Amino acid sequence: MTALPRRRKAVRRAEILAAAREVFLAQPYEQASIQQIAERAGCVVGTIYGYFEHKRDLYDAVLTAFYDDLIADIEPRFAVIEGTADRLRFLVARHLQITVDDASWLKVLAREAHVDEGYFGSKLHALNRRYAQFLTRTLADGVARGELRADLDLPLARDLIFGGM
Repeated sequence: MTALPRRRKAVRRAEILAAAREVFLAQPYEQASIQQIAERAGCVVGTIYGYFEHKRDLYDAVLTAFYDDLIADIEPRFAVIEGTADRLRFLVARHLQITVDDASWLKVLAREAHVDEGYFGSKLHALNRRYAQFLTRTLADGVARGELRADLDLPLARDLIFGGM
């Protein structure tokens, strides 16, 4: 049996990820099945296991794709914004835009972060930290430039801003 060309494998993987995203956004992880994902992707269950070791591996890949796309959108625009106030406005507006564009993600992320006892140290925790670095860096730069109070508790400020949104 000949292996599929590289391009076809990448396309099939993307199709599986898109189907998994739809299923995971529609229902909790525990209720979602590989069978549902396979049906939506137009393949058999075995095909999915050829790309992902288990359902959690597929779920983590969906979360990673979400954060990768989000960070790829933010990074270039963030890099050209000067000043703490403008960066904060941008980050708050972009974070709130997620609620408009993809409100289902908020449910997925909240459910995963609050239900899973193994959240700290998990893939989602690492992805959240990567995303939060934009805000943490903005706050730290603001303190360094004297635009924010020197005694600002950075982790608390970050949590208050994200938690308040």
